[in-house]
Amino acid sequence: MKNQIDLGWRNIIFLGRHLGSFESALCDMEDMVDRVYEEGIRMVPTLLYPCDTLPCMPDVKRDEVGRRVFLLKQQRSVEGAIAIIRSAQGKKWNDIPEEDVGSLRQMLEELWMQADRETWKSYSFSRLTLNDIRVIIQIGYSLKNGMLTKKDAQNQLSEIFGRTTSEK
Repeated sequence: MKNQIDLGWRNIIFLGRHLGSFESALCDMEDMVDRVYEEGIRMVPTLLYPCDTLPCMPDVKRDEVGRRVFLLKQQRSVEGAIAIIRSAQGKKWNDIPEEDVGSLRQMLEELWMQADRETWKSYSFSRLTLNDIRVIIQIGYSLKNGMLTKKDAQNQLSEIFGRTTSEK
């Protein structure tokens, strides 16, 4: 039988409150979860300490912790993609207004939601041209204004990013 690790969901929240922030504790937990799964260790989400020894702990449901971890993974992935795009564009990136970067971020979040993780990892964000970026931003505005359905937007994004896959 594989090794088992006690995560202690409430203890992670407790540590986050006393060592920094809730988000940083969840990021640490996410890293632990990723490492545990990569190494093939089965996780057992039980408490390291009994609840009654930590009276200041709020009762946080596992669903909420799972949602927060999911959103943090999404945000980290999207921010990483934007950093790659920014780096690849160099000085041209400064020509993109902040509100357009927000639209780009929103479209990358949509793409992250629809693509499986292997597909997301295969996208080469550095291969996006400035024209591709502007088209993605326009898709974001069209979706926001109701001029484009979510399905059409996803199809257009898949087509653009399909050309950038690192498998080519």
